[in-house]
Amino acid sequence: MIVNVACNDNAFLIEALKEQNLIDYKGVVFDVDFPEYEIKLYKGRENWFYEIYDMGQLRECIVPKDVPKDVATNMVVLLDSRRMIKELDCDDKYRHCVMGCEDRPDFSECIEDCNKWDRICRDAEKDFESAYESAREHLGSNRIHFIGCILGEQAESPDIDWICAFRW
Repeated sequence: MIVNVACNDNAFLIEALKEQNLIDYKGVVFDVDFPEYEIKLYKGRENWFYEIYDMGQLRECIVPKDVPKDVATNMVVLLDSRRMIKELDCDDKYRHCVMGCEDRPDFSECIEDCNKWDRICRDAEKDFESAYESAREHLGSNRIHFIGCILGEQAESPDIDWICAFRW
């Protein structure tokens, strides 16, 4: 069986469903000690809705409700942890931060701030890597494997940004 998880780089659908009271808030299912990051779960009639809050940006993922909640949650955690590991890119961000300090009169303070942010970034990177591995192991123990993601347009679903498939 193939399970498709639909993900959007915004949370317009969840926002609309919340306004119409068509989904029920179930709570935070995942968070990381990283500035402003958490995943909230909402229960709909036919789907699980995951709202991902990442430093002021909202994303959403939708999983069919015939997938058990713990499995659906692990699918979303795996997908978003994978995404966050790529986006964090601590080395590149640190390099840019330090380069930005070169001509500043408060060079030492600036470098100190870069070092502080780098520690936060590295800790978050470890947390996301750990979450990714844990979700992957949980899914693997249920014989569920991540296949990959394609753009919604490629799947003839232009209202969806990404469709990610899992083999169960």
